[in-house]
Amino acid sequence: MRSIDDNGGGGTRAVDICFGSSSQKTAPHTTGSSPDRGAECGNETKSEQGCQRQRSIPERDLEQLWRWNAVVPENIRRCMHDIISEQTRQRPQDVAIQSWDGSLTYSKLDALSSLLALHLRFMGVGTGVTVPLCFEKSMWAVVALLAVMKTGAAFSLTDPSQPNARLRTIVEQTGANLIITSALQSSLGAQIAAGGTVVALSQSTFDAPLQLSSDPLPGVASSSLMYVIFTSGSTGKPKGVSISHENYTSGAIPRAEAVGYKSTSRVFDFPSYAFDVSIDCMLCTLACGGQICIPSEQGRMNDLSGSIRRTKANMVHMTPSVARVLDSDIIPSLDVLGLGGEAVSSSDAASWRQYTSLIIAYGPSECTVGCTINNNLNLSTGIGKGVGGTTWLVNPDDHNILVPVGEIGELLIEGPVVGIGYLGEPAKTAEVFIKDPSWLTAGYASHPGRHGRLYKTGDLVRYESNSSGSIEFVGRKDQQVKLRGQRIELAEVEHHIQACLPTGITVAAEVVKPENGSSTLVAFLAEISSSIFEDEGGFVDPSHELSAALEAIATTLAARVPRYMIPAVFITLASMPSMVSGKIDRKKLREIGTGMPRSKLGKTRQDHGLQEEPRTGAEKKLACAWGHVLGPQSTIYKASNFFGLGGDSLRAMKLVAAAREQGLTLTVADIFSSPTLSIMADKAASISSQEREEIEPFSLLSEAWSEETARNDVALLCSIEPALVEDVYPCTPLQEALMALSTKVKEAYVAQRVVVLENLETAMKLIAAFDEASQSSPILRTRIVQVPRRGLVQVVVNGKFEYFIGTNVADYLVSDRDATMDLGSPLIRYAIIDSVDTNTISFVLTMHHALYDGWAMPLIVERINQAYEGKTLSRPAEFKHFIKYLLAKKEAKSEEYWRSQLQGTHRFQFPTLPHEGYQARADELLEEYVSLEDLPKFNATVATVIRGAWAIVASQYINSSDVVFGETLTGRNAPVLGAEEIEGPMITTVPVRLQVNPEAQVAYSSIEP
Repeated sequence: MRSIDDNGGGGTRAVDICFGSSSQKTAPHTTGSSPDRGAECGNETKSEQGCQRQRSIPERDLEQLWRWNAVVPENIRRCMHDIISEQTRQRPQDVAIQSWDGSLTYSKLDALSSLLALHLRFMGVGTGVTVPLCFEKSMWAVVALLAVMKTGAAFSLTDPSQPNARLRTIVEQTGANLIITSALQSSLGAQIAAGGTVVALSQSTFDAPLQLSSDPLPGVASSSLMYVIFTSGSTGKPKGVSISHENYTSGAIPRAEAVGYKSTSRVFDFPSYAFDVSIDCMLCTLACGGQICIPSEQGRMNDLSGSIRRTKANMVHMTPSVARVLDSDIIPSLDVLGLGGEAVSSSDAASWRQYTSLIIAYGPSECTVGCTINNNLNLSTGIGKGVGGTTWLVNPDDHNILVPVGEIGELLIEGPVVGIGYLGEPAKTAEVFIKDPSWLTAGYASHPGRHGRLYKTGDLVRYESNSSGSIEFVGRKDQQVKLRGQRIELAEVEHHIQACLPTGITVAAEVVKPENGSSTLVAFLAEISSSIFEDEGGFVDPSHELSAALEAIATTLAARVPRYMIPAVFITLASMPSMVSGKIDRKKLREIGTGMPRSKLGKTRQDHGLQEEPRTGAEKKLACAWGHVLGPQSTIYKASNFFGLGGDSLRAMKLVAAAREQGLTLTVADIFSSPTLSIMADKAASISSQEREEIEPFSLLSEAWSEETARNDVALLCSIEPALVEDVYPCTPLQEALMALSTKVKEAYVAQRVVVLENLETAMKLIAAFDEASQSSPILRTRIVQVPRRGLVQVVVNGKFEYFIGTNVADYLVSDRDATMDLGSPLIRYAIIDSVDTNTISFVLTMHHALYDGWAMPLIVERINQAYEGKTLSRPAEFKHFIKYLLAKKEAKSEEYWRSQLQGTHRFQFPTLPHEGYQARADELLEEYVSLEDLPKFNATVATVIRGAWAIVASQYINSSDVVFGETLTGRNAPVLGAEEIEGPMITTVPVRLQVNPEAQVAYSSIEP
């Protein structure tokens, strides 16, 4: 509170009396005293109470507050889908969405969403209905969202990674009898919307005729409900915030301008659909004519920097903690980096704003996505000024009392962005959505009073001292906290923990920051309560019953609440600290947590006796990765829990990259499901050695071609008995191309290798080793045939090879080259040459490129060596696993992708050939050695520099800055288990399109893919 004290100088001085925050600052102003403050508050029709409330504020402050908040922003009575339709008319063929699962132009997006809207109208969806949406990151989520808006209904976005119980509660609160999901989430939709209709959305939805409403789509009233977003609730039940169309539009339009959305924006859709920032990523982008860049969930969580690079996004919204995870090259590549959800440090701001436009946004869900914006971080790192609403600061204990400039107060938002309220909770709505506080209706001096509806945010803030009206965030006044951008109601966390524990346990959840650590959600437990906490070292081992519950609590909580609401640490105390009032002393709990080293915090969640050091190779590597992520001060044992040592979802993302550096493969889901070091190490180690899927022989053929028929067909073409046919499956496009070229030039893609041996005994031992290796590796027994109406297929033949014996190496090499490797014939031959004239024994291996590539050949040689040395041969990852992966790929999507990549290219031929059918043949080998010592300064790989150099050369010869050439890739990055072990040709040649800037200095930076 404030009081006025005579300072002995003929004026008044504001004196602070703290009301609960020890970090308050004052900005005292000495002002001339006035005997008639009531008159200055306004004329006699103004609220007398309001004048009394304002008399504790210096006049200069009061004038400043009203000047900053004199005008309430315009209520924009429009719907965002109508604004997006205007963009569609202006730019119908521009790409609106570029997603991992496809792309849509503005016209296609409009057509699909309108078609779906008419279908939903036919199913009874319209004004007064709320439709839950359940999607992984997908372009279809945007289609569904716009379709629901066009029907006049409201949507409620959900994240399928959240617990089923929570999702079910959300759907129940909306009263929905219909849910829209992706094809992948359709079964989940049926579970959480029990008895409701599930509309599973994909391209196939539109391939079949839809039942459509015969009436046109309605005009939607801007005052109607647009969406419901669910946040943490103090009762243990998610709380639904209702936002109207005009609420959202009134904030989104000025917010988009302040943030910097434009038609050239490529906005990376990073935020979870469970949070309202994702709505801005979709709708603000489209309303400004930009492009939404949607990553896959896998890329979003496990390869964030790579996903941003691949989408070529230039605008990203995330928390500062996530921004720190990005690779060093990402932030300089962005036009806009939007930050929110947690405080931005001065050092981060100073570093990042050198490279990009840095934006800080703040806004509770109750006032749409963001109601303050700071787009000038040269002045401060605060949350900025009001956008779409005015900002008032009041006494946290009485919203009818304004606080002076510079003093801490609770932030109130006034204006069209203030939402409708809480879904189905009128009492809770009335508590925080208030009308006509006395100071607002009273006005001040030349500023007339007004009626208004305001939202009490519960956030403690202060106006900054730069006289700009910008606001600095201080903290929360209640038990609601923000941790790494996630809004958490501590009472809800406590409610769910209590439900997972035996009776008689006192629970308190707090966010603490341990020594040398970052903020962590901690649960304090006491089995016996006492009125006063006397011993700071009063930690106790939990009882047997409580220990059993704590061992399973991460799993049980994961079924009830999102991951970010699961405490990283559980501390058992002898008693719970309390104040004289009998309430839990939360300040004392924070002191306990803050004073504990992170290593000690970690031990409180794991078995106290298990301090065995990491022993296996995987455990040691993983412990090293943990140390990199958690800090060198962390003590890591086999039984250590990643989250018990301060890990969280953000550090889990970091750990994925750190483990990869150690040669281990993990996903964020693996880390959450197996947080203990030893179990996580087993999980990581087993990824490369887990049991491979057994693919039954002949199972990769079409159902119309039976096994018996296939055996007979290919046996005839191979001139062998059907019983010798072990398997048949399709060829890869590469194999088909190589065989086609071999039919034109018989020695094309056939390699001969000569190995000189010590004696004939060694040669015969090598032959036996080759036979043994062939029996364990199907690719070495593979032929290729062309079956009428079925095309080229590969045949695995059971049996040994015959070998040739000769006396002259040169003569044999000539005759071997003349012998074609035709369709149906073996694609491997070998010979023993006993040269009498040179007294040497040679082994000659002839092999067609359709069976190997540069990666596979060393694997094959190593297999032969192991057999030669008498070692047991391991079973390799079979080539048909790669075939199955290729068969599962959708050709239409692949074709669509390459069409979009190569659209607008011109065909140039370099070098010029004598005629179109001319077959060039290499007849000379030129070698040149180039030093790459300066490569590090390019911050690029050898391949990238060579690619760029070739583009520059080709650009000069074809006289065009738009260059397209073929590049051969290993193909080993395909998502096939054990791809690095497959003995077979996985290389692929793809077109590469590069733009070369002829005006730029020749450097890596001037070559833009």
